[in-house]
Amino acid sequence: MHCAIKKFINNLKDVENTYDMENPYQNQIQANNLFIYLHYMVEASPDTLFVGEAPGYKGCALMGVPFY
Repeated sequence: MHCAIKKFINNLKDVENTYDMENPYQNQIQANNLFIYLHYMVEASPDTLFVGEAPGYKGCALMGVPFY
């Protein structure tokens, strides 16, 4: 599962910034935080997964985890 998470995050990192969107996962700290979070979620096996279209700047841009 590590490989699938890393591939997912690498795909996120490849998305380029635009004039109206900044990709927080181009920052290694945010990318690492998301990896840790997703790895923990796989081990915890939650029953529900929340998917957000536009995560808040305070969570995603600062920490790398969209919702917590």
